[in-house]
Amino acid sequence: MIYRLPGTDRRPYNYDAKSEIQGYMQLVGDSYATALTDALAMKTAIDGLLAKPGDDTLAHARDSWVSARRSWEQTEAFRFYDGPIDATDTGPGPGQRMDGWPLNPAAIDYVDNNPTAGIINDMKQALTRPTLLGRETQPGPNRAVTTGWHAVEFLLWGQQTNAPGEPGDRPVTDFLPGQPNNDRRRAYLKLVSDLLIEDMRYLVESWDPKNRNVYAGAFRLLNQREALGRILNGVALLADQELATTRLADALDSGSRQSLTSPFSETSYQDLVFALRGIRNVWTGDQGGETRPGLDILVGRVDPPLAQKILHALDHAEGSIAALRTPLDRETLPAPPNSPPRQDAERAIADLKRLASLIRDAGVKLGVQVFLPN
Repeated sequence: MIYRLPGTDRRPYNYDAKSEIQGYMQLVGDSYATALTDALAMKTAIDGLLAKPGDDTLAHARDSWVSARRSWEQTEAFRFYDGPIDATDTGPGPGQRMDGWPLNPAAIDYVDNNPTAGIINDMKQALTRPTLLGRETQPGPNRAVTTGWHAVEFLLWGQQTNAPGEPGDRPVTDFLPGQPNNDRRRAYLKLVSDLLIEDMRYLVESWDPKNRNVYAGAFRLLNQREALGRILNGVALLADQELATTRLADALDSGSRQSLTSPFSETSYQDLVFALRGIRNVWTGDQGGETRPGLDILVGRVDPPLAQKILHALDHAEGSIAALRTPLDRETLPAPPNSPPRQDAERAIADLKRLASLIRDAGVKLGVQVFLPN
């Protein structure tokens, strides 16, 4: 895909964005490294659960998943432009298997009224990486999300059978060794955790600034407008298509808790907050105590009023997300039209879409295309 606006006249785009592009690359590398560190802490906690199943080790594994998920969500702004998470030289990138949703729990393990559901309880199914990935790429009704963050989430919390607003409550006895189903559940949890870590390492390596033979090396050599087009598409499409449309508007339309990103742990609201923080990280360049040149500096040089509008729109979007009534599946999704919770959600959707639209305007000023739907 070409991100530069067509035309050969460079005079309208007489700017130098080297420092901002370099700052973005540093941000991506640092963010993925932090996400990997926190995912490894989660993996250590899961190993502890499997070594010594107990209420305390299960609670620690769950807490570690929640913490690691926050770091991961801040990397969502690096998607949507055929970067290494979306595409590789040989096919799709690992993004779908890492963060595919919604997840049908009956494809993995037992559910209410079906104690033998899922791969775990199908003793004829080998618990191998090809088996799980084959289900995710299989066409038709047999396709299912079987790996990634939400497979780990479901295995740790179990199906939501409690009242809306309450997470799943899988008993720790599900992880006691010595029973065939439990042993397969333990093996499954280890397998998907290891696969998630493997994919995280791939993303960290892909953005290694010292390696010329990975994506970071190719990104550094891009025409400035091509690089900026990818950066802007990442944040604009996250705000518009992912957060406003898929995670909020579609969930409101369905009214189902299963349409939320992280329903088993009841942390879907957190996903919104930290994904939006990822957009702010790209805009300002600031994250994890580090300050880097951000898009705000670049757009501020080209069009200062527009830079201020984007900052205000980002502030408004964060305020609207903060105002959502939670838990989402209890307070927001079932709210009737014109009710305050519904109006709060619709305001958040509008503010996210306005933010994306202004980012597209910045793209025009910088001579790049931002591919938002009409």
